[in-house]
Amino acid sequence: MAIFPTLPGTIGCLQATETLKYLLGIGELLDGRLLRYDATDVTFVETPLERDPDCPVCVEDGIDSIEDVDYSDRCRIPR
Repeated sequence: MAIFPTLPGTIGCLQATETLKYLLGIGELLDGRLLRYDATDVTFVETPLERDPDCPVCVEDGIDSIEDVDYSDRCRIPR
């Protein structure tokens, strides 16, 4: 499956719009939501994102750096 040549520009415009909304303090940001775009149908799907209570980065008083996180027990690929 190929990528439409216009797709990176479309996504870039959406990202720039979100940045401007953030900087100007206007509109509703996509914070906590994943926006998926299907260029073949020109449709958008929003998926709410939830924090993982076991994630050392996502928790309210989470760590500042992921350098010290041990992912060996979280990896879905068996070693």
